[in-house]
Amino acid sequence: MPYIVDDLARRVEAAVAAPYTRVIRHDPADGGYSAYVLELPGVFGGGDTAQEANDSLDEAIRLWVAHEVEAGHEVPAPFEPEGFSGRVTLRMTPFLHERAQVRAAIEHVSLNRLLEIAIATYLGERPEASSTGRDRLLRVAEE
Repeated sequence: MPYIVDDLARRVEAAVAAPYTRVIRHDPADGGYSAYVLELPGVFGGGDTAQEANDSLDEAIRLWVAHEVEAGHEVPAPFEPEGFSGRVTLRMTPFLHERAQVRAAIEHVSLNRLLEIAIATYLGERPEASSTGRDRLLRVAEE
């Protein structure tokens, strides 16, 4: 029996350390922070600071994973960043295509770069040029 408990404890701590996608948001209404894990439905936490929210998320992951393992359910794996090529096929109306192309010309960027900036902005990212001249996206901390 102790072997089963040890195995469960190892699996739970491995899940806490795994690179799951954690989303932490500041709530300006109450000044607190909420947090959740994209891959683990129902796992959420909160706190007065981002660190407290993240710490409460660790505990929520522990409880959720222990329950799922004990119930015989599979625990979803973290998203694999290697699985994304960066290439997307996008369909849009001809009118929107024209407007985007005109805007790209005005901004002196390619249509691809304009759409990348638009998507990044929508997702709360900030497009920024790196020191190598290649473009990259930096996470904007919500404060």
